[in-house]
Amino acid sequence: MLKRLPNSQLFHYKGLYYCLISQYSFIEVDMERLNSKLHIENCLIMQENEKLRKKAQILNQENQALLSQLKQRLNQNVNNAPDLNLGNTNASSTSRNIKKN
Repeated sequence: MLKRLPNSQLFHYKGLYYCLISQYSFIEVDMERLNSKLHIENCLIMQENEKLRKKAQILNQENQALLSQLKQRLNQNVNNAPDLNLGNTNASSTSRNIKKN
């Protein structure tokens, strides 16, 4: 009896594997060769993933360094900024005094 493998176009019959190529056509599949090809593809994908992971790690480190520099500059600007509240308080109290008179 022809058995379809789950989630694929592969069928198993009498110890051999067949691939459905059209509604009524099958071709025999050499599973060892197919597994070797898939294994090589998996290895290549894992290598590419590792390269991308390393790039992502470097970018993350650069982003953290830039964020740290930005925070330091913002803190320096806040500490070096003139106290505008004192100037506004005096100006507003002077204008209040003028309006009262």
